[in-house]
Amino acid sequence: MALVTQIKKTNKSRHTIHKPTTCDYSIFVGDDGEQYLQIDTYGSSERELAGKISQSIQFNRDSASQLRALIDNHFGAG
Repeated sequence: MALVTQIKKTNKSRHTIHKPTTCDYSIFVGDDGEQYLQIDTYGSSERELAGKISQSIQFNRDSASQLRALIDNHFGAG
């Protein structure tokens, strides 16, 4: 699990499209009184433990704002 505090652009020399999976999200208030967005992705059907949470990523208010700006700038505000 990871709490994202900053999003930086990088240039990769190789890009591949990953296999599709499902994703759940939850919004909760931490012990610090702040709101968080958590996104959980699940292993593909080929994995040994298919359907198990593979990755959890959390965003606080600042990093969620950064993510929103990236999405709006790249895909257009919705």
